[in-house]
Amino acid sequence: MNPTQILCAAIAVSLCLAATSGISGDPARAQNVITSVEFGTNGESLGRYSQTEPGKWVELDPSGNPRFEFTEVSRDDLTIGLEDRSRNIALTIDLAGSAIAYGVIGEQQEPLYEILLTSAAATGSGTDVSVAAGDATMVPSRIIFGENGTPGGEYLADGNGNWLERNSAGEAVFSFQEITRSDSGIVLQDKGRNLLLSIDLANRKINFGEIGGAQSFLYDIIEVQLAAQVPAAPGGVETAVASPDGGENPPPVATTSDPALAIAPPPVPSQVKLKHNGWYQGRFTVFWLAPETGEEMSWTSNEQTAPYFEALPFQEGSTSIRIVGEANIRGAWTIILDREIDRPSNKCYVLAGTELMQSGEVSDEPSPSLGDDC
Repeated sequence: MNPTQILCAAIAVSLCLAATSGISGDPARAQNVITSVEFGTNGESLGRYSQTEPGKWVELDPSGNPRFEFTEVSRDDLTIGLEDRSRNIALTIDLAGSAIAYGVIGEQQEPLYEILLTSAAATGSGTDVSVAAGDATMVPSRIIFGENGTPGGEYLADGNGNWLERNSAGEAVFSFQEITRSDSGIVLQDKGRNLLLSIDLANRKINFGEIGGAQSFLYDIIEVQLAAQVPAAPGGVETAVASPDGGENPPPVATTSDPALAIAPPPVPSQVKLKHNGWYQGRFTVFWLAPETGEEMSWTSNEQTAPYFEALPFQEGSTSIRIVGEANIRGAWTIILDREIDRPSNKCYVLAGTELMQSGEVSDEPSPSLGDDC
């Protein structure tokens, strides 16, 4: 089974419980139900269906913006049925088949999306965990953090001991080196900023502090997602990490056999910034070639009016990027910006002007730092 198959195949709730029992550690909390489903095509995420309350679901775009609302009408171990009566649309989330089908309510359905990841919320006060299918060991690979139950960003593992922090807009902001992991937590290091980050899975907290110093609370853990085994950093010299409150559940011990491993964190992926300032409806489409495979990829924004901003990150090695900006003028889409670049450059591509006089602009200077508008 290749990595894509491992990540994209969903499993029944009974297997979900088995995969997550190592995190919960409490049989009373092992009553999981699917509450979030990430979907896409060809392994590329296009959004998520998320349960907002019992019986109510919302479809979110890749930026987390709501698109449609649904009512849950059925559920068993293998499927979840949703309906949007305002549009007369029915959806079936087929966990066993790793697929989402749709159609008119009461009529035959057709395939719509692949299921990439499913999230099971434990009843009670447990940590939410996501499960991908396969017989490999499942470990945390994506940590969604925030405050008071509201997501504020995420930490993503690349499978090689490196982690990336993204903010709520999906923009890369910091990178870390993993130096240890255990069943109860993961420790990350940012040598460049002299910071140590402790992901405390047992207590659903993220703590931080200077390397070798005491730690303080930083974020709540909102959700933990699992994927096939991510290699842990090699063991070696131990460095004690102080508990933030002196409690009985201190963060795990940080270990590294070679300090040089963590001196230079991996580079932050380049990005293209897209902005719509025009007084008309607009949209962006971006095409590029994926690294290694050379497969042509594409991304299309929602159709929106100003103000709109999107920082689109690219995997290192992406090439042949084309940015197309369109304006909807009297019901017809017209290309007003069409640029090709060899590699991401962090420049900003802007739709501006009015319906009578549109313009497509490109910032000649590098746009502001990651996380800023342009």
